[in-house]
Amino acid sequence: MKKWPIVMLAFSLLASATIFAQGSKKTIETGEFTAIGLGLPVTVYVTKGAHKVEVEGPAEAISKMEIKVKGKSLNIEHEENLRNWKGNGVTVYVTMPNISGLAIGGSGSIIVKDEFNEMGDLDLSIGGSGD
Repeated sequence: MKKWPIVMLAFSLLASATIFAQGSKKTIETGEFTAIGLGLPVTVYVTKGAHKVEVEGPAEAISKMEIKVKGKSLNIEHEENLRNWKGNGVTVYVTMPNISGLAIGGSGSIIVKDEFNEMGDLDLSIGGSGD
């Protein structure tokens, strides 16, 4: 009988840790963009459709990110003066109607999941070990 409270406590802690590890999901409000600039060690999935940006991962890691449109590029970076930031399981989902450029600076990955027909020239740039 004395083991029952210990088992319940262990189960509760495990359930809490699992919920905490799952992190959160955040939708980022942006303007229109046709290119993506990635400067973080995270994975970005790109699909075709109306502009939308969602981020999933630990809330603390997401809070250190800066996702903004500069010109026609959606730039995915970390806060200024932040060093040794690790993605720690952050995934970014980008939906956009057209692509004119993809740039990776670092060890992140951009995975385009849909076909983008009739898009013209595509500028690609990788500086680092990204995919």
